[in-house]
Amino acid sequence: PIISDADISEEVAKNVTNKLSRMISSFGYGSLGGVERFVLVANMDVTRNDVVPSNPPRVSKSIDMTLMIGDVVENMVFSSCCVTLAGVGVNDTKAYISALSRLSPSNILISQMFDEAQQEIVKMYSNSTFFLTKARSYSQQGEYERAIAYLMTVPAIDKTTTELCQREIEDTYRHKIDKEGLVLYNRACAVWRSTRDIHGAKQVAEILSGIDPYASVMSEVDVLWKDIESRLRANELAELEAEKRAYEERMKEAEMTSEGMKQ
Repeated sequence: PIISDADISEEVAKNVTNKLSRMISSFGYGSLGGVERFVLVANMDVTRNDVVPSNPPRVSKSIDMTLMIGDVVENMVFSSCCVTLAGVGVNDTKAYISALSRLSPSNILISQMFDEAQQEIVKMYSNSTFFLTKARSYSQQGEYERAIAYLMTVPAIDKTTTELCQREIEDTYRHKIDKEGLVLYNRACAVWRSTRDIHGAKQVAEILSGIDPYASVMSEVDVLWKDIESRLRANELAELEAEKRAYEERMKEAEMTSEGMKQ
């Protein structure tokens, strides 16, 4: 629930938010807990604000409340409606609360809005091509993390879409680690070609430690290590052993991290 740019007291804002939350639950949208892309927005426009000449004086207020159900990630409105509320109270806040007491999920306009939104949401999220195309456009620009994050926001509304998005996350992650791994491997090779000594070998070990152990370039990494070991003298190999052990430890840590992401 979101209240849009309303100049209201904290008490009124809390009252509105509670009513919107109850609406969300009463129409079954509460089952989407954890999905932060769907919002119910309330925009309140005071159309009449009079002081009633009574003893004590009372405030009479009329409000046009526009409600909208939308998707903040896609910046899309699924459905909306406008209801008019009126109330009287001893002060401005009480007049607001009196008017808001008439805001009910049983209102036919609100009920129709939720029904229409549900149909539009189901229709949208059954179209997996929309989400896959957008994620792939990010990947093509090298924005792999953005593509993965976007796909992870797609809620489990349509089973096929959910499964396809999950596969796309795995494929995107694979492309990411393969591309990054190749860049680091080529950098390590360039360092080794220009040095061919223990100092260069240590630099190579540091560079290679950044490669994900599941990257497709790992077989080439093994070949590079063998070449390094074959060219170094025995005393240099002993000096390199500590670097290699540290490298292998970093690989184990990276492997555990990758396993965690897959789960």
